[in-house]
Amino acid sequence: MAKKQADMPPPTVPACQLFCDGVIVEHGTGKATLVGTFSGVAAQDFPSPPMDLHVYGARTTVLPNVA
Repeated sequence: MAKKQADMPPPTVPACQLFCDGVIVEHGTGKATLVGTFSGVAAQDFPSPPMDLHVYGARTTVLPNVA
């Protein structure tokens, strides 16, 4: 049975979402550097051939398991 709307936790909303050509992870600190960021993809035809891209998303609302 579905929960009532009032019983549902708020959705997880991405604060940002970035696309990039590559990611470099620094060995010592584990920090990631996004290389070649862009905000969208355009194609001449649909469906388009697959592209190699990475997606970075930051989350703002993350709740523990709610039973």
